[in-house]
Amino acid sequence: QAEPEALIEFNLSKPRAISISAAPVKPGDSVKFNVKTPENTFAYCYYKEGANNWMRVFPNRFQSDPFVSSSNGLAFPGDMKVDIKAGNKQQKESVTCFNTTADIRMGLPPEVYTPDLETATGLSLESLRAGFSKVASNNLSEATFELVKR
Repeated sequence: QAEPEALIEFNLSKPRAISISAAPVKPGDSVKFNVKTPENTFAYCYYKEGANNWMRVFPNRFQSDPFVSSSNGLAFPGDMKVDIKAGNKQQKESVTCFNTTADIRMGLPPEVYTPDLETATGLSLESLRAGFSKVASNNLSEATFELVKR
């Protein structure tokens, strides 16, 4: 008989919102963005291109810890060996980050904590939000930044 699945519960306080910024990009440019946080936090960032093509870009295999300090923030890709290219001018692209006051990776469902740096089709902002909310309850903040094309 199979063992029941362990339920991981997190008792979190609501984090303060983070902010995301990026310089305008031309098609084919490398996507770069910065995350600033008013307090230490744990961030989970996704890059969206097109309708529902999402990619978990942070944390990733080059920086596996989702911790982001208020003093340093996060510069993506920074030292990470990641190079995501901006699509054509008509293609809508954005970065969405969810943040919490604790590391919740181990409790996230696999359809939300997707393999890093791989495009996952069929996801939506609503399904990502629902997956994070399931683990973090209302103790979750999020920010989205639409990439500006030039």
